[in-house]
Amino acid sequence: MLKRGVNIASVDNKVWTPLNEAIQEDHVEIVRELLNNGAPVEFKNKDGCTHLNTAALKGQVDVVRELLKNDANVDCVNKKWIHTSQHSSI
Repeated sequence: MLKRGVNIASVDNKVWTPLNEAIQEDHVEIVRELLNNGAPVEFKNKDGCTHLNTAALKGQVDVVRELLKNDANVDCVNKKWIHTSQHSSI
């Protein structure tokens, strides 16, 4: 994907980025590769969920670690469930 010049900040019709797609499928290596190539960590979808919110809600510990290594905001509140990523991880 990256070798073909795909825009890693692009958004699909679900308002998801390639990073979000990788997080949904728990592909830690792809998450790492996208982050290392400049994928935006703080992108929010239509519900205000960040990539960190998604990974925390899905219990993806390794993905959460990768996002935190890349300075993901743990205090970001989403619109749908009105809680932070810290609440999601409990």
